[in-house]
Amino acid sequence: MNVEIVPVEAGHVDALFEVKNSIQVLKWIPGDFPLDRAAFDGRLARQVSAGLSKDQAGFTILVDGEIAGQIGHFHRDDEPCEVGYFIGERWWGRGVATQALRLCLQQMRALGISGRVY
Repeated sequence: MNVEIVPVEAGHVDALFEVKNSIQVLKWIPGDFPLDRAAFDGRLARQVSAGLSKDQAGFTILVDGEIAGQIGHFHRDDEPCEVGYFIGERWWGRGVATQALRLCLQQMRALGISGRVY
């Protein structure tokens, strides 16, 4: 199983919506079921336009080339950097989130982010 993360792109939006718009996935993260599609599209559009920076970055998680979820970070001023993610149910319990977090932390170091992360 090959796990990779790539910067979120506009072409990922439909698949990411399908992965996240699950009552099981949304039990563990903020958001009401069903997701508001317009709000989701707006948030992803902001991530795509923002690109990668020390302040924030959004990545699509791919497993063997298939979209499995999303991971990203945001950082404000002197506060610790926060990482969040969601993974589709079919990938739970297979180490996908762990590997995606390792890759995200590598990207954060490459962007010059150091210090505490939660």
